[in-house]
Amino acid sequence: MNTVTCRIETIETLSGDVYRVFMRSNQPSVIHAPGQYLELDSGRAWLPYSIANPPDREGMLELHVQYVAASENSCALFKRLRVGETIRARLPGGECSFELGDPRPLLLIAAGTGFCPDEVDH
Repeated sequence: MNTVTCRIETIETLSGDVYRVFMRSNQPSVIHAPGQYLELDSGRAWLPYSIANPPDREGMLELHVQYVAASENSCALFKRLRVGETIRARLPGGECSFELGDPRPLLLIAAGTGFCPDEVDH
């Protein structure tokens, strides 16, 4: 995985505790495949999040991040998520991805919300 610096462009509220975060990488074209993820440096730990948008030539990345008040990792991350601030990200992660142009049929099965609970705080 490559480490990049991202500038937080916008943060939008999607629900009471879920936020859409748009970040711009310092690399104009961040390469990732649909289904891969990145890790954000919370200052406490590297936290994984699915990338919600396709690769963008301007280096824009979209994440959907849930705030969990009982999690030290979540609290540490949200202290750093401020529009105009920078944050380090490692990407791409994961080998389970959709290959563009693959002619085979694709069956998607969804379960849950797409958000997972924060790992156990140590």
